[in-house]
Amino acid sequence: AALKYYEIALNLNINLFGEKSIEVQELYRNIGNVYYNQDMYTQAIDVYLKALEIVLRTKGPKHMLVGCLFTDLGNCFAYMEGKEAPAMINLHDGIKILLKHPMRDKGILLDNFYSQGHVLKNIKDFKGSLMAFKKVLTLCQQYDKSKVENFKTRIARLEKRAMKLESISPFEDIWKF
Repeated sequence: AALKYYEIALNLNINLFGEKSIEVQELYRNIGNVYYNQDMYTQAIDVYLKALEIVLRTKGPKHMLVGCLFTDLGNCFAYMEGKEAPAMINLHDGIKILLKHPMRDKGILLDNFYSQGHVLKNIKDFKGSLMAFKKVLTLCQQYDKSKVENFKTRIARLEKRAMKLESISPFEDIWKF
């Protein structure tokens, strides 16, 4: 139902402000969020790219919305099998912009680092995942205390996995002299 109303609003805004207006960008991003929340990542990516094109043209490449949209794109790719590389590229590009922005949104930073941790865990980079989730924990302590215990548990599990991987290295015998 939400998608139907967003599409009606999108058509009205295109008629009122033009297809490349910042008002239309906001609706594209909201439509992308609806698709994302329904696990329709390909459709979400398509509309996030439309929003990104408008923001780049109207606000420039360093605007916070560009960082947010890169994070949105990275979040989609993070949940698509075999799309780890585009996920990390978009998340990295997003975080570079967001961390430099004076009005940065801690919620979007939390989402970005969480998705990085998810992707890195999936490709078995437990140390990298651990670092990302520790950043999420730090942000949760400042921003959303309700999630702190969940991330402490997740970090403890990742620390165990990282230590197990180090202890069963196939090259362990080579390092013994």
